[in-house]
Amino acid sequence: MVFKSFVLLIAISLSTLSAAWARPSNEITIPNDPGFNLKKGLDFASSPDNQKQVESAVDAAKKACEPHIGEANLAIAVDIDETLLDNREEYRAHQLDETKLDGWNWDDASWDRWIDAAKAPSIKPVADFVRWAKVNKIAVFLITGRSVTQRGATELNLKNENIPFDEVFLKPINFKGRTEDFKTDYRRLIETRGYTIICNIGDQESDLYGLHSADCEKLPDQMYFIK
Repeated sequence: MVFKSFVLLIAISLSTLSAAWARPSNEITIPNDPGFNLKKGLDFASSPDNQKQVESAVDAAKKACEPHIGEANLAIAVDIDETLLDNREEYRAHQLDETKLDGWNWDDASWDRWIDAAKAPSIKPVADFVRWAKVNKIAVFLITGRSVTQRGATELNLKNENIPFDEVFLKPINFKGRTEDFKTDYRRLIETRGYTIICNIGDQESDLYGLHSADCEKLPDQMYFIK
């Protein structure tokens, strides 16, 4: 995840901007910068409404997959941070003045230490969906903005949380483009291997944009926005 890409602008009403929804991949667009507030985002992430939206997105993802069970070479693409793994503990540690809109005290070294600790808890509904997919012989490909240098710790964290996967795709070293670009490239690569991606799930539109998936599920996230 590239925190330098965070857009923390002005506080606005966020009741609908990050609601979970399901759309065909050809309808995914990158919205205007919504201007999130860390304090409000953290509060929302612990709310019943957030949990309800996550569960709704997972239910929709499962419904998108169920008609295809038994077909050959099926796959799902899944983001990691704020989709499979919950980093709120680390975000709270970097919250400055909760009354400020740009209340982050962020540094890459601290984020690296958090990842190396491999202790982020799983987001249970999504982790359960991934386990369900594997049981039903659907390949699980995880596509993350974490650097390839963080592969070992990332895979250890996933294993500690009993999250199965076929392969983890990480951001290439020295990549300078947009998040959506390399994530799209990885989904395209998966297809060249003969898989059909029937569902793509993530907390950012940039996780989903760029086609190469039949169905897309957006999880709520009001803490930050990545282009």
